[in-house]
Amino acid sequence: MKGLQRVNATAKLFHYGTTQALCAHVLACVAAYNVAKHLKALRWRTPFQAVCDAWKTGPASFKINPHHLTTGLYILLSHNLGHRVVAEGIETRQVLDIIAGAACDEAQGYFLGRPMIPDDFVLWVQNWVDPRSH
Repeated sequence: MKGLQRVNATAKLFHYGTTQALCAHVLACVAAYNVAKHLKALRWRTPFQAVCDAWKTGPASFKINPHHLTTGLYILLSHNLGHRVVAEGIETRQVLDIIAGAACDEAQGYFLGRPMIPDDFVLWVQNWVDPRSH
C-alpha cells in the first residue's frame, strides 16, 4: 500500500506494509497536527512556558511560583521510578525549604556546608545542626 504526503510543496512517497501501518502514520500526523494547533495558539510555547510568562507579568494572581512545581514533579517522578533524589547547589534557606517541602531525599550545597577534607567532614557530621532549626 502506498501513501502520499505533501510537505512544503514537495511530495514524499511512503510504503506501508499493512493497513495498520498506514493507520498508525495517519494517527501520528493527526496527533502532531493537534499538538501544533495548541502550540500555535500559545504562540509556540509549551503550556508550562505560557504559565511562567503569565507569572512574570502578573505574579499577584498566583499563589505559588510555578517554577517551584517542576522541582516537585521531578522528585515525584524519580520516587515513582524507585530512585532517591539529591538536590545539588543549595545556597539559601529559601531553596532548602522548597526542596524539603518537595520531599527530596538528600541535599548538598554551600548553605549546608562548604567543601572540606575528610577529617573535617567527620567532625562536621558529629556536630551538625539542621540550619532550618535556627
